[in-house]
Amino acid sequence: MKKSIVALLVGMGAIGGVAACDSNDGPAEEAGEELDEAGDEMEEAGDEIEEEVE
Repeated sequence: MKKSIVALLVGMGAIGGVAACDSNDGPAEEAGEELDEAGDEMEEAGDEIEEEVE
């Protein structure tokens, strides 16, 4: 039970930290995030193609 509570608190802290950082993004950070999103979309498309082939 203690481990679950600790994990929950750590997770909530991580989410809060990410949310707090979003407002201070500079142009390089925003460009990096866009590249990350594009990479994720390409990975998802590749996964869909792979599923269709199977």
